[in-house]
Amino acid sequence: MGYLEGFIKCPVRARNTSVPSKPSVAPAPVTVTETPWSSTLLSLEEWTNRDAWTMGLLLFNTKDAVGWGINIDGTAAEAWQSYIDIYKNTSSIAWQNAIQDLCNTLYIDHTDFNLFITILRKKFSNVNALGGKLTDEDFKLIILNALPQSWDSVVAGLYGNMNSAETISRLQS
Repeated sequence: MGYLEGFIKCPVRARNTSVPSKPSVAPAPVTVTETPWSSTLLSLEEWTNRDAWTMGLLLFNTKDAVGWGINIDGTAAEAWQSYIDIYKNTSSIAWQNAIQDLCNTLYIDHTDFNLFITILRKKFSNVNALGGKLTDEDFKLIILNALPQSWDSVVAGLYGNMNSAETISRLQS
């Protein structure tokens, strides 16, 4: 997540502006110890490889990343941000479609009322799973508004202080 969310930053490449001198003695071999993935203290090479690995995982697990508009030219964090931006847009559309589907569901006289309530409950749950904030009171009003005009005499007394379960129970009786 450090690479995806940009917490593990790319180390700045050190710039040596002095003229290198010729060593009089051969340099000792350098032992490189690889740092853990969660480390924030790593070499430029380690960061570059790990960021590329993270980007590869994103792209490998995405069908047609270019077609979806995923940013594949930058870092893994930039690609991840484009996933988030795209998801926000598509989830807003999905939520809007789900609430429209819920509110457009109407009961037809002489059909299975219990099945109608089951369908409404599933649609209500779907709206909230997609990020909606519908309350039980909202659900009760959706149920009452979904009933045909022939139910008006029954519905009129159900707008009081009762929850959706009580309202459904009264409608069933």
